[in-house]
Amino acid sequence: MDCLGYVSAGSEADQPDDSCCEGVLAAAQLGLPCLCEALHEAAFMNVNLNISRAARLAAACHVYVPPSTSCNVKSEVGQESGRGVSSS
Repeated sequence: MDCLGYVSAGSEADQPDDSCCEGVLAAAQLGLPCLCEALHEAAFMNVNLNISRAARLAAACHVYVPPSTSCNVKSEVGQESGRGVSSS
């Protein structure tokens, strides 16, 4: 699942790529912890994420994620940094 072109800080992509959304759909079908794990791994590898875009990734791909699920990801992204990624 290559979504970095959409969720990386400074990205100007209007929408995630089809391959990204296919991966988001597959991960969502396995359960949100899979999506959370991908975001945690990116943050752990010091990938500069746009937390706002990461939080909206499933919605941008038109993939339903239950609103009660969330995961916490920390990233340094200037004004975009945040302590959590939530599907709400």
